[in-house]
Amino acid sequence: MVDFIRRPNEEERRNFKNIMDTTDDETVKFKKVVEAEEKKHHKNKKPFCARCAKFDHRDLIKKQISEMERTNGYADWNQIKTENVNLQEYSGSERFEQLPDSDAMEPTGLSGRGGLERKTKIGIHRNYKCKKRGCGISIFHTNEELEKEKKK
Repeated sequence: MVDFIRRPNEEERRNFKNIMDTTDDETVKFKKVVEAEEKKHHKNKKPFCARCAKFDHRDLIKKQISEMERTNGYADWNQIKTENVNLQEYSGSERFEQLPDSDAMEPTGLSGRGGLERKTKIGIHRNYKCKKRGCGISIFHTNEELEKEKKK
């Protein structure tokens, strides 16, 4: 019987990327960090532009890949490093423009057959716009949180 599967040589393995590999690459690790940071900021009711962070990270990787291709002739994914990304620049009031608030409404049910749908205000959405790329960010505030704000 002829063996059809052979081991690739060093030249063939240079650009090989195993698609069955379950370890996280740089982009997946970074997305997890950004999502955790976004969750932390939204819990504190502060805007955070995760979209801009992901775009800048993608641009950083593209820049490193193009530089590797210029110098080596190929890109090695194991040499890509992105630890120096500062996520604090994607938050803060100077990065965002506050837009008018919008009411958060919840349907309470129908009044009869073919009747009007009634809605109840359960809070507001504080809307922000990123000044760099125009990303829209909305943070939900309940009625109870708004009452606490007014008392302060």
